[in-house]
Amino acid sequence: MDTKELFSKAIRSFRKSLGMTQDQLSEALGITINQMQNIERKKKLAFFGHLCKLHEKYGFSIDAALDTGEQPLENRLQELVYELKKCNPEQLKEITEIVTKILRLSK
Repeated sequence: MDTKELFSKAIRSFRKSLGMTQDQLSEALGITINQMQNIERKKKLAFFGHLCKLHEKYGFSIDAALDTGEQPLENRLQELVYELKKCNPEQLKEITEIVTKILRLSK
C-alpha cells in the first residue's frame, strides 16, 4: 500500500470514527470539500499541514496512519479521547470511576 492510500484510508476511517461528514472535516481543516474528497479517494495526498491540524484538533496519529496494523485500535482510542474532551470535570470523575470498576471486574 502506498502512502497516499494509507493516509486516505486512515483519514476516512478517523473522520467516520469522529462522526463527522467530509464537509465538516474539510471546514475544520480549512480546505474545500473537493480537496477532502480527493484525499479520501486517493487522488491527492494530504498535505503535512492538514495532518498536523488533524493531530492538533482531534488527536489524529500520523504514525498510526502509516502502520495499518494499529489503525483500528488507534482510531477507537482517538474517538474516546475526543469525546472525553467534551466532558466537564464531574463527568470525567464519574467516567473514571465506572471504567475503573469495569476493569477490576474483567480481571
